[in-house]
Amino acid sequence: MMECFCEQARELKVDGDIGADPIWCNHCGCNFDLEDIPISNELKKGNCKNWVTIYGEWMD
Repeated sequence: MMECFCEQARELKVDGDIGADPIWCNHCGCNFDLEDIPISNELKKGNCKNWVTIYGEWMD
């Protein structure tokens, strides 16, 4: 379930962070579990996970 501190979560942002999924509430900054986001499995398991991995490698 997508819940955040502001209980609005109407606007999401994609942002990299080591050790966190890349989806955040743009209002309060709460981090969402990628599995709770209503997007296709292809996008979750493919594009988002790959992007996070590449982001992590770049940060190292």
